[in-house]
Amino acid sequence: MQIVGIIPSRYAASRFSGKPLAMIAGKPLIQRVVERCQQAKSLSEVIVATDDTRIQDVAQNFCRVEMTSADHASGTDRIAEVVKRLNCDAVVNIQGDEPLIEPGVIDAVAGALESPKSKVQSSKSAESPQSTVHSPQGADQRSVVSGQWSVVPQPAEMSTAAARIQDVAEYEDPNVVKVVVSLAGRALYFSRRTVPYLREAARGSASEQLAAF
Repeated sequence: MQIVGIIPSRYAASRFSGKPLAMIAGKPLIQRVVERCQQAKSLSEVIVATDDTRIQDVAQNFCRVEMTSADHASGTDRIAEVVKRLNCDAVVNIQGDEPLIEPGVIDAVAGALESPKSKVQSSKSAESPQSTVHSPQGADQRSVVSGQWSVVPQPAEMSTAAARIQDVAEYEDPNVVKVVVSLAGRALYFSRRTVPYLREAARGSASEQLAAF
């Protein structure tokens, strides 16, 4: 199965213009993200999708770059334009401002799309630090399912990753996207608000969406 990782990258961000080219320990942010994605075992290729030649000039030194329209409302729209040019089975959208994203998170998201068999896993396993919402599996995962077991009977058409929120401040932060899942690990809905509402927020009682889907 050919799975391509695409990183949407925009120079003129309203909160931090030029962020993709900001230097982090001697390398631009976008390169840090690309290098983490290239460590993922599931991706056949990593592509940067951008509308800015400044990003293109830098990123083409370490990965494939696809130029897009500057009129897209979101990174997902930018990726949709690129996908029309590709010959692949699935795409993982990796956010361009996540230089520390774990390659295992990307592999978990991709794994939910390609696995042909049911996956059964204990959410209490000490060997499972990361997980996709749709299909918790593998040794490098953390289940986000409420309950001891998660069973996913078939591959997912769409997948994302999530992790338990450990800090109450993050739970109340609108910049942290919360996800509510079923007992089977299927995403029910996402919100920037504090959902599910808890009268007294308890550690580990909610999950946040991670930067790959």
